[in-house]
Amino acid sequence: MSVSQTDGLVRCTVETTGPGRVRLRIEVPFGDLVLALREACGQDEGGDGPGRAAPLAGFRGRLPFRAIDRRAGATVLPQAVQEAVLDLVLAATWEQDVLPLGRPEVEIVESGPDRPLRFTADIDTRTPVTLPPLGSITVAAGPIGADTGDQSVRGRQVERFTAVRTEVLAQLAAAADVSTPHSMVEDEVEHRKQWMVSELAQHSMTLADYLDAAHTTEAAIDAQLRRATAERIRSQLVLDAVADEENIQVSEDEIAQTLDVQAQRASVASRDYARMLAHNGATDSVRTDIRRAKALAALLRKVVLTDAEGNRITLEDLHTPDAAQP
Repeated sequence: MSVSQTDGLVRCTVETTGPGRVRLRIEVPFGDLVLALREACGQDEGGDGPGRAAPLAGFRGRLPFRAIDRRAGATVLPQAVQEAVLDLVLAATWEQDVLPLGRPEVEIVESGPDRPLRFTADIDTRTPVTLPPLGSITVAAGPIGADTGDQSVRGRQVERFTAVRTEVLAQLAAAADVSTPHSMVEDEVEHRKQWMVSELAQHSMTLADYLDAAHTTEAAIDAQLRRATAERIRSQLVLDAVADEENIQVSEDEIAQTLDVQAQRASVASRDYARMLAHNGATDSVRTDIRRAKALAALLRKVVLTDAEGNRITLEDLHTPDAAQP
């Protein structure tokens, strides 16, 4: 199935290529591309810049950099072109009511000086998640066990809560048949792997050094990261569905309180911390995290929780030592 829409001179066609997957076919007049590039570079019109035809990471095809450099009045970096094209993709998804997940895969189909830019963008999309009745989910919480140390008790409480949360979300994801968007998983795996390499470098180690010391392989590390990432993304999609079903909202006061706590942990003034997040476009992620936390609390109050003997317990009981615990 495909639909077409023309927004001014920018043309966009949306084609469903599979479950949770669409392809946008976008045509942008050359002048509009130049304008998008100026905005991405934060520059106005000016002098000439050197021409190039460099490939972009995650992009297939080439763009007419020489002509763009001359028109945009800047030495246009590939990153700026990538940002401009991605902005066009995001604008198209907004116009077409497409909810993207992960990074689009862009292929340049046609480009040239004074010619429209034609490209496709394959995107994983958010598909409806049909949840089972929340009361149909039953999870048994293991005992905390006896220990004289308060720190050990708290640690075991956290472990028990985490185990219950993981099992509840896993059961819901399986019952709702939640799939994981491929591009979203691969993007996060690559990000975490780069972080891992960076951390190793700070300890004067390479990835090869780590693999040798751990007696493992890069393929095994990748597989482990993919499994963990897929599970985490499924859990997030389940919590988003619960939040939608329960009509959970996040107030500005809740965001402000969360930012205050995070700022204190980072030893930064609250106003500076909020400004930094806004500058990096991360405020929405804070709102999403709060909404998911509230969804989790609502979820755990509706599922059936039991202790090891099968007795019904509440969410509050998960944070309370066993009755035998002094």
